[in-house]
Amino acid sequence: MVVPASAAHPSVSQRADSAFAKCTKLTASTSDGVLTSLGFSDGLGSTGAQTASSSSPLFEDPAQTSTLTESSALVLASKADLAANFSVFTHAQFAPCLSRFLDAVVPDLVGGSMTGIPFGAASVRATHRLQVENGIDTVEFSQTYRRAGRGGKVALTGSIDVIGGGRTIAVLETLTAHTFPTSTALKLFASVEQNVAGESS
Repeated sequence: MVVPASAAHPSVSQRADSAFAKCTKLTASTSDGVLTSLGFSDGLGSTGAQTASSSSPLFEDPAQTSTLTESSALVLASKADLAANFSVFTHAQFAPCLSRFLDAVVPDLVGGSMTGIPFGAASVRATHRLQVENGIDTVEFSQTYRRAGRGGKVALTGSIDVIGGGRTIAVLETLTAHTFPTSTALKLFASVEQNVAGESS
C-alpha cells in the first residue's frame, strides 16, 4: 500500500510516476491514467478524462503458494479518450518504461511478501496484440520479477492483459512462482473481456 505523501515529500510512486511520464513522453494526466488502469492509483493523481475506476481484491490461490491474480478497470469520458489512453500500451517504449517504473516501486510496495525474498528488479515485454471482436483490442505483456542479491534468480513470472473497448480499459494481471494454470487464465480473460464488451455495447 502506498502512503500518501505531501507535495514537499513525494512518495515513491509519485516520483516513479514522474519518471514514467518522462520516459514515455506522456503528459502527467495521461501517465496517471495509464498507471491507474494498471492498478497503481494510490498516491497518484487522476486523469481528467477519467469518470470511474475500480480494482478487484488481490486473490492469492490457497492451493498453490505464490500464485495471485488481480484486475482493474478505468472508465473514460469518451471513446476518443479511450483510444488515446489505450494507444500508449501499443508503443514500443511502453514495456521498457513500465519495467523502470516497477523497478522503482515494487521493492518498496511489494517487497518479498510472496516469496520471502525481496525483489530486486522487474522486466516487462510485449508479447502480442489482437482484436478480440466488436472493436475490442487486447495487448498482452509478460512480466518477470527477479530476486535481490547476486545472481538475480527469477522469483515470479506472469502476464498483463490490457483490454480496451468502448470507454473502458480493463487490466488482468497474473503472477506466480510456478506455472499459472492455462485454463484458469483463459477463464479469467474471458470474464474480463465479457465485462468490457458489456460496457461497450
